Amino acid sequence: MHAGVTEELEEIAMKDEKLQQAFRSWTQLSQTPDEWLAYESRLKQVLDEEAAKRETELAIEESYERGQHKQDVYVTARLLNDKFPEGFPTVAGAQEYLQGVTSSETLDELRKIVVRVNTWAEAKQTLESKSL
Repeated sequence: MHAGVTEELEEIAMKDEKLQQAFRSWTQLSQTPDEWLAYESRLKQVLDEEAAKRETELAIEESYERGQHKQDVYVTARLLNDKFPEGFPTVAGAQEYLQGVTSSETLDELRKIVVRVNTWAEAKQTLESKSL
């Protein structure tokens, strides 16, 4: 293809979306089978790299969230153990009690309850009524 014609078409195409699409199609159709194979190979590589990058980002985010949740459970367990050792004689026991709590919001609510109540009996009653 003539370089001048291609450049002129590119300039026109940049100003019109329909022409941009037509130019892309024309460029693809004018490729030889080897060029097309090379293009598809490069495209696949780019898409694979982007997918791998996104998977890594998601794994990091998930790892952070798991770590944050473990920290929230530990802090709540320490609070339970410190304030109500008669109900939770060990931090490990409090952590075991919290094993089924998967929501940060529930842990926040639980910490508010622990701070608000004054006795283990009151805490136990409140926790049982909320099914925590």
